[in-house]
Amino acid sequence: MRFWKSEPLLAILAATALLRILVIVLGWQGLRDDPDAYDRIAQAMARTGTLGVAAEDGSVVPTAFRPPLYPALLAIIRSVMITVDDDFLDPASERGQIVLRQAVAGLHLLLGLLTVAATYFTARRWLTTPPQTLLAGASDAPTASAGPRAIRATVAAAALAATFVAIDPILLQSSVRLMTETLATALAAVALSLWPRLTDSLAAPTGNSQRAGRIRQLAFQALWLGVVLGLAYLCRPTFIVWSFLLIAYLIGWAVTARWRSQEATPSPARILAAAGVLAWVAGTILGGWTYRNLRQLGHPIWATSHGGYTLLLGNNPLFFDYVRGGPIGVAWDPSEFFRAWRQRELADPRQRPFWTDGPDSAAAIAANPRWAEEQPPPYDEVAQDRLAYETAKAAILADFSGFLKSCVWRWTRLLGPMPQQPTPQAPPPQSPVTTPNTVPAAPPGTPTGRLPSAAIAAVTIYYSGFTLLVLAGIWRIGRRLLTPRYAAAVALLLSLFAVHTFYWSNLRMRAPAVPALAIFAAIGLCRSRLPDETAPSSSTDKSNSPDTAI
Repeated sequence: MRFWKSEPLLAILAATALLRILVIVLGWQGLRDDPDAYDRIAQAMARTGTLGVAAEDGSVVPTAFRPPLYPALLAIIRSVMITVDDDFLDPASERGQIVLRQAVAGLHLLLGLLTVAATYFTARRWLTTPPQTLLAGASDAPTASAGPRAIRATVAAAALAATFVAIDPILLQSSVRLMTETLATALAAVALSLWPRLTDSLAAPTGNSQRAGRIRQLAFQALWLGVVLGLAYLCRPTFIVWSFLLIAYLIGWAVTARWRSQEATPSPARILAAAGVLAWVAGTILGGWTYRNLRQLGHPIWATSHGGYTLLLGNNPLFFDYVRGGPIGVAWDPSEFFRAWRQRELADPRQRPFWTDGPDSAAAIAANPRWAEEQPPPYDEVAQDRLAYETAKAAILADFSGFLKSCVWRWTRLLGPMPQQPTPQAPPPQSPVTTPNTVPAAPPGTPTGRLPSAAIAAVTIYYSGFTLLVLAGIWRIGRRLLTPRYAAAVALLLSLFAVHTFYWSNLRMRAPAVPALAIFAAIGLCRSRLPDETAPSSSTDKSNSPDTAI
């Protein structure tokens, strides 16, 4: 019993597994849907090894419409199924669909357990004394030397953070969807757990006899963190912004450390070396994906050919009209948007009459009489992506006040507590890769069925309380948010906030930040003491200062 009291992680993992299994059983049909065409791409990969989609003649057309990691995992599952039984060659077979859903459910279950465990260990490290504080002689942080009470408080806070992740409604819903949220959140949680290990090692004092071993340790820590961040980028390209922010933070830390004279000051050379390893790994993975797209598609696409559509979805005249007067709590009905966008061969969508009067109207056609000659080929996904970008930019410039209101709307959807009720008129989602230039029939993450009012109320109440705890935790941490230990969490939140200021946003988009938010919430609720750190911008060691203790 002592083990379970001091290390409750196994109990939390067991409860998480039972809860996820229950959710999978209740939401089993959700694993059959393929709203973002990841399984369609996986079928082609399993059969030919090419990241692409099957054309009408049976050939596989390479695509960069979706990031490669999640469909690659699905392709591995399908390849194993085909190896075991040739009957699984037919992707439409009922038996094959059942086995695939079981395998994906198992994959999502394991990823969910990994997310919970990584959150627990990250919280434990956040709440233990960093090496530079030990050097300064602080003794009030929750370490073994501080006594069992501090240790129990730290374990309780870490267990609470892990529990928040285990019961999070967004993550539970995502576990029964063929979408990237479960994988992206797991990778984000692992990266969050690796970052403080690296920064603690960088800040720890090193004697001459330990130098060689410490350099190897730092190299491996930076390498593993870079690999995880690279995989996260291949899962969701927006993670590259997170990587850049972390590299920039390390460089800034090194620059400020260069001007210090204290004995405990971290070595700027070591910090820059760690930043260099991260940049090298990130650049290698980014370059590999970009080179693949250059060879297969003829264009150096570093993200996906889906970004223009995602930008346009949240920045078009029809959506701007919605944010000005749409009903509160009811999702935008994109039916009219999709009807217009699918008729873009009739008129130039960059011209406002296309949206206000209709694609087949005389005003829309007259706005650009040469559109028939200028429009991009319908099967050129890169050209279609560029057109979507240009259309979104034209809409923003034509209605900048509408754009600003839509930015506020995206912030509220990303950070708000209330799920939106889907409109009754919205059609069910369709595959976005039936051909490279088609688009889904509902915004990403929009549920297809009406949600019970009680479910919306319960989720809203939960996230309202959770948000208050997050704010309380951030308040308790205070200016320590600028210190290396918390930098990865802050950078992750900033990257998501920055990206989804412009691109389509909803509750689902904040899934990767749930582990970090859960730790903040646990800190806000628990009374475990926080270790004092010295911020990179500080010029003196304040670990013993009474006005920084909580």
